[in-house]
Amino acid sequence: QQDCHPIVCNSTGTDCVAISSVSGCETQTGTFTVLPIDVHKANQIFQSMPTISFNGTIMFEIKHDSHGTASFNVTLSDSGGSETMGEFLLTVLSVNDVPEFDILRNLTLYE
Repeated sequence: QQDCHPIVCNSTGTDCVAISSVSGCETQTGTFTVLPIDVHKANQIFQSMPTISFNGTIMFEIKHDSHGTASFNVTLSDSGGSETMGEFLLTVLSVNDVPEFDILRNLTLYE
């Protein structure tokens, strides 16, 4: 869950987020192609880049301790030879971590 907005990822860093279904293509097969607009920026945030299944489910994995925003181009190609393009933005919000420390054991103080 480190540095992830709960809508974007769950405690394992992976999540499925439903997006709108493809209309008018119920009798065809199709493929989404997702490419980051800024590969370097996306590589800093994502362990695995977003992919979209034909039913509109987007899957991705966030790197531990990462946050930021990345834009992606998406193309939907159907079996009839048509395609449409779009763009989406994913934002991973930073999380304020609880401070951690180790309790000192066997501490000797000299006066």
